[in-house]
Amino acid sequence: MIPDWLGDAPVLVARAPRPRGTLLLLHGQYADALTNAKELALIRGAGWNAVGVDAPDHGRRFDEGREARWNADQHAALEAHVKQASEEIPGVLDGCEAAGLGGPFGIVGISLGAFTLWSALALEPRLRVAVPILGSPVMPGRSAPDPSKWHGCRVLAQNAEHDAVVPIEPTRHVVDGIDGELHVIPGSPHTVPELQWWEVWGRALSWFDAHLAR
Repeated sequence: MIPDWLGDAPVLVARAPRPRGTLLLLHGQYADALTNAKELALIRGAGWNAVGVDAPDHGRRFDEGREARWNADQHAALEAHVKQASEEIPGVLDGCEAAGLGGPFGIVGISLGAFTLWSALALEPRLRVAVPILGSPVMPGRSAPDPSKWHGCRVLAQNAEHDAVVPIEPTRHVVDGIDGELHVIPGSPHTVPELQWWEVWGRALSWFDAHLAR
């Protein structure tokens, strides 16, 4: 895996020998691209270029003031983070294309990264196949958005049955409105047990095989 910068974001890149396309991976809160090295290797092993993106204030962009902002107003910090991170995704894709990491493009997001995924998916037409894990298309305290903003997207959302951090119902509302699919991880809290975690990834890769493969 090679560290690089694509657009305005630091990334970790694992190139497949004969790539079928490129998948972006957006990590969770307080993690970074390197945290998901196993997942990036799994993506590469399935035949996709894998690009792990360090989120704003994370990884190589770590900011010591991050936690103070989150502790002061978590909802406002989340919205500001998702806005910045999602607006960086088009530049990351431009950088991918310039670096020979071609499409078709898919995207996976975990927890905080899944919030960003939903926002980016509505902004970027090159992204139409996605697997948000443990996230939501709805910011806390906000009403459910019109699902039509994700019309034409093929989304497999995977959320934990007993998640005390991210409620399932807003995701269910949107997924039902776009003819996507929602898989509820049975018995799981927000921190998914390891065995179930790799089952989540098996479903994710099968989704891309079915809907993104050339």
